This record gives sequence, C-alpha cells and structure tokens, in this order.
Amino acid sequence: MSRCAAALWTPKADSIAARANGQIGTAFKLHGRAAGEALDCVGLVGFAIAPFCGEARLPANYQMRGDFTVQVKNYLDGALFIRLPDQSPWHSGDIILVQAGPGQQHLLIGKDFGFIHAHAGLRRVVWTPGPLPWPHLYRWRIKEM
Repeated sequence: MSRCAAALWTPKADSIAARANGQIGTAFKLHGRAAGEALDCVGLVGFAIAPFCGEARLPANYQMRGDFTVQVKNYLDGALFIRLPDQSPWHSGDIILVQAGPGQQHLLIGKDFGFIHAHAGLRRVVWTPGPLPWPHLYRWRIKEM
C-alpha cells in the first residue's frame, strides 16, 4: 500500500502540490483548462506544472472513456520528470496516472497522505485521502535540477 510522505517534499514538488491544492473547489469540466473556473484532471496537472514546463502539451483530444496514456507518457517522460518504479512510495507533488475504469485513465497529484484530482462525479477538484482506490499505471516526480 502506497502512502504520501510530506517530509520528502522538495521545492518544485512542493510548488506542484501547492498549486493543485489552490484549485480545490474549482468546477470540473471535460477539457477544462481555466484555473479557478473549470478544470479536468489533465488541466489540473497542466496548471500545477506550468511554472516549470510552460504551457503543458498534455493530451487535448480525448473522451471520458479513452486511453491517453501514450500522450501523457510522452510528455512526462521528458527531461523535467523522472518516471518512478511501481513499488516505491508516492509523495506530495508526484503525478500519478491510474486506471479509473475500463478504458478510463485519470491523473492525480499527491498531497499530504492523499491526492488532489478533478473528480468528474463530484463535479469539482477535491483532495481525497489515500491510498489510491484505482490501479496505479505510472508515476512521475519533477527533477530538482
């Protein structure tokens, strides 16, 4: 069972988690990219990592049920992020890709023994206590260079 250890934050990871935390309560909207107005899980991650990556080139043409794993991997496997082993613990600021349902991927950001994500069912960005309720696919952490 993974858990998020706040003591292992780094400055960049701290910033990612804090930016995501500031969006809690923002409305959910598929393809939402307007911080403070409407976000989906991809838009939330794009907003959270923007200070380090500029405007993220994360997936844009996807449906609620559709595989965008390759596009996310292609972007986050770049020079700014490290893909981490499945069995290692996740930490605040980590970006996590899960299998939320059949043919449905979902991005989350680790924060304080839980995670922040744009929850379609609740129609807003929320913090949810860990552990992850969905199968973990991939996880990335920003490099501190």
